[in-house]
Amino acid sequence: MSYSLKQKARLYQTLYTGMKAGLDLQLMLTGEVLPAVFLPRLREVVSATNQGKPLRAALATAGIVSPWEAGMLAIGESAGRLELVIAELRTFVVTRKARISADVRHVVKKLSLWFYVALMLIGSGLIQAAMV
Repeated sequence: MSYSLKQKARLYQTLYTGMKAGLDLQLMLTGEVLPAVFLPRLREVVSATNQGKPLRAALATAGIVSPWEAGMLAIGESAGRLELVIAELRTFVVTRKARISADVRHVVKKLSLWFYVALMLIGSGLIQAAMV
């Protein structure tokens, strides 16, 4: 399953906020804290982390994060800066979502302009045809 950028942003924001507040990672992974959309896969993550797997591996195996996100999490885990990396991932996802939204708005605006021009040309052609 692929998650939307909005869902990923909520995941990273919740993890970051929980870690910043000192919440236990296992508590956050139970689904009581994280967005409900992740709940079906969180059971796999909890099981894997209980068996000693790193968070990055558990999230990647469960299909919650992509390989490059898992790589970033690995850097954070090995450097002892997981909280910072999660905050950066959230910023990246939010920025990407905003950029995609802006691109879509730009394309829609351009298409609307072309549609308007086409209607004007068709309309003027019909008027000229009616005058003949």
